[in-house]
Amino acid sequence: MAARNPWAQGPALRGAGCEIPAAMSAPVRRLERELGQDLLDRWGRTVRLTEAGAAVLRHARAALAAAAAARLAVSPAGALIRRACPVWGEASADA
Repeated sequence: MAARNPWAQGPALRGAGCEIPAAMSAPVRRLERELGQDLLDRWGRTVRLTEAGAAVLRHARAALAAAAAARLAVSPAGALIRRACPVWGEASADA
């Protein structure tokens, strides 16, 4: 089962604002403290991405894509893809 991406509505975050999922509030605040930057402008329960937040979001999406690629690389399905389509990865010795 795929994890639900709470930031899937990126355009809504950059637009008029939306509610941040409660489960994300503490981790986002921790990241803000670590970075020394506000990632979100908050008005009650409504939030908007700051410029720093948009920059971090681009990197977070790239990290999630890399993690998905790594999972595929070591999965049985990934092995089938590499054998069938060596262009998508290194050709295996038995291909």
